[in-house]
This record gives sequence, structure tokens and C-alpha cells, in this order.
Amino acid sequence: MRHGFTMIELIFVIVILGILSAIALPQLSATRDDAKSAKAYQNLATCISDIGSRYTAAGKEVANGGTAADGSDSYKSCKAVKNQGCFVIAGVQSSSPDGNITVDVNSSNSSQWCADAKAKAQKQGDYDSANAPTPNSFGGLKVE
Repeated sequence: MRHGFTMIELIFVIVILGILSAIALPQLSATRDDAKSAKAYQNLATCISDIGSRYTAAGKEVANGGTAADGSDSYKSCKAVKNQGCFVIAGVQSSSPDGNITVDVNSSNSSQWCADAKAKAQKQGDYDSANAPTPNSFGGLKVE
């Protein structure tokens, strides 16, 4: 006598696996979007912090070796913000820095994860849709 699974048992297993994968795949996609959103916001916050720290410490908005005309490419976090395309940072000056930059959203990127990143930035005060582009001012004494 042979022992094994019947065709009905195998079909039930396949159906159960199909149901489980139908439940899991949308959650995986949502998790990826949440991760993209968190990364976009965190890069924005780090970029603002990097520019502010440099201005406070040295009276400059641009790190040594800044490549863009406005200096925004001189920080890896700012490059990441630019590459992700959710936010636009302006006013970073390599000559005659004034301690002010502005943050705006990139209106050409209408993805849901960018909208979520914008909501996080609004909640944390890094972006304000009522006052867009949002100014960020840095101050403090120059450290010699």
C-alpha cells in the first residue's frame, strides 16, 4: 500500500498558499513605500542639519569642495534629496552666505510616498505648505 497525498489535499494546500500570498504582497508594497517616505524625509532633515551646522561652525553654507553653483551638492544628504525628487532646497550659497535656505516640494513628483514624506516634513516643521517655500534660518556664533 502506498502512502502519499491525494490530489484534493494538494489543491487545498495550493489554495491556502495563494490566499496567504494575496494578503502578504500588498503589505510588502506598502512597507516599501513607507521606507521610501521615511528615507526622503530623513535625508531632508539631515541636509538641513548639515547646512545649519556648517553655517554655525564656519559661517559658510557650503562644505569644502561644494560642486553645485548653489552649493547644495556639497553634502551627501542634499544630493540624496535632489536625487529622490520629493523636495527642492534653494538658497544654499557658496559666496556671501546669509544663513537662510528654503525648502519646497517638487510638484512634478506626485507619488504617494512623496506625499507621505511631505506630510512628515510638515509635522516636524521642516516644510510648511502654507508658507512654501519654507524658509530655514540658521544662527549662532561662528566657532573659530
